Amino acid sequence: MLGKLKKTLNHLFVPQESNNFRGQYLHHDFLTTVIAVMLIVNVGLKLLVKNYDSNILGVAFNITAEELLNATNAERLKYDLPPLQSNDLLMQAASAKANDVFTKNYWAHYAPDGTSPWFFFQQAGYQYVFAGENLAKDFTDSQSVVNAWMNSPTHRDNILKADYQDIGFAIMEGTLQDQPTVLVVQLFGRQEGAVLAEEKPMARYQEPVPAKTVKVAKASPKPVVKTQTAVKKQPLINILSLQKELLLVVLAGLIIVLSLDLYFVEKKKLFRLSGKSLAHLMFTLLLILSIITTSSGVIL
Repeated sequence: MLGKLKKTLNHLFVPQESNNFRGQYLHHDFLTTVIAVMLIVNVGLKLLVKNYDSNILGVAFNITAEELLNATNAERLKYDLPPLQSNDLLMQAASAKANDVFTKNYWAHYAPDGTSPWFFFQQAGYQYVFAGENLAKDFTDSQSVVNAWMNSPTHRDNILKADYQDIGFAIMEGTLQDQPTVLVVQLFGRQEGAVLAEEKPMARYQEPVPAKTVKVAKASPKPVVKTQTAVKKQPLINILSLQKELLLVVLAGLIIVLSLDLYFVEKKKLFRLSGKSLAHLMFTLLLILSIITTSSGVIL
């Protein structure tokens, strides 16, 4: 039994006559099979997540409003900007927006029925002269959310806008477009009559969407959903970790076989450069990219 296993492993990984002096792992038919299996496993895991207890098989999340606020203000501090203050009305507005996104099943700043981001400010009773909105989904931790926003020019502009004074967050879990989703809403604002610390004259300019500068008529606050400021979950089996570990196993196997192949070529003084070698390199880079992006979310 052990002898047969050893022979199989040698055939897969070690260049020898039985595999035409190239590990079977590097042959295109075997790599095609590996890719097909990986795709099937990935689809299968997603189906299980949708139809299984998320406390047993799911995605681990740890996102809180407190961490998002600290990370946001840390970025502002780098540019000598005053910290933003958590505002209860903006927290209510953010929760209402998150609830609206899940209820109407859309991923956009404006709802399909035309409801704007600014409606939720007014609904919560927050009378603003400056307002802005950042959205994110499917991130697993608070710092990754803020890093993604800072890497986007328009989202970065919102975080570093000197006119803002208040901030509110909502972190809500639900199903969006048939996919389990953790949504993060970040709202910025400055109320009528508020004075910023060390306020300086500055040129007015047209702020890119989703920021808004306007005075609105006073509106009576309407009931909004209960604020949700954290999503923390640690399932028994973390699907993202499992996917990443599977990719790492495939990548490790490929690197081992390529190393053995290069050693064999050097030892036997063979010259071998072909389209297959380039294909192996591209496959390796694709695996590395897949590992890096496995837990990446989306911002808007």
